[in-house]
Amino acid sequence: MIAVTYNQSRRFTLDIIPTAQMRDKIGVLKSKMGRVRGMSYKAKEQKQDEFYISGLLAAHRPETPFDCPIVFEMTAYMPIPKSKPDWWKEAARNGVIFPTPKPDLDNILKNIKDCMTKMNYWRDDSLVIEEHAYELYSDHPRWLIKYTPIFQPSNKKEYEEMKASR
Repeated sequence: MIAVTYNQSRRFTLDIIPTAQMRDKIGVLKSKMGRVRGMSYKAKEQKQDEFYISGLLAAHRPETPFDCPIVFEMTAYMPIPKSKPDWWKEAARNGVIFPTPKPDLDNILKNIKDCMTKMNYWRDDSLVIEEHAYELYSDHPRWLIKYTPIFQPSNKKEYEEMKASR
C-alpha cells in the first residue's frame, strides 16, 4: 500500500465565539394565480454570522481553491459559563469538564466548513475526506482551524513517480 502524501498544512485561529449553523426557516409563497409552494431560507442571524465569519476567513484564504482531498481539523473553544462555581471553571480549564450543552459539535463544524466553502478554500466540502473535531472550554473562546490538502496522482506518470519516491 502506498502512503498518502500530505502537502503543507494550513493553520489559523478565528478569535470569535464558535457558533453553530442554524436550521433554515420554512415559509410559504403564494403566486398571483393562487398557487402555493413551500420554500426555505436562511435566518437573518445566520446570514449575519456567515458574513462576519467570512470576513475573518478572507485573511487566510488560499490563492486558488483546492480541488483535492482535504484532511480537516477544528477545535471550538467555548466560553466558560460565568454562572459556574470556581472549582467547575478550573476543571473546565484543565480539560476535565467538556462542553455538552448546545450548540452541537456537528453544527459548529458544518457552519465553519460551509463558510470556508463559500470563501473558496476548496471547490466543495465533499473534498473533506477526514475530520477531527473537538469542543473544549477556554477563557479565550475561538476557533482553531487546520486543514491539509493531500496530493493524489492524476495520471500514471505521477503515480509511478510517487511509488518510486517511497
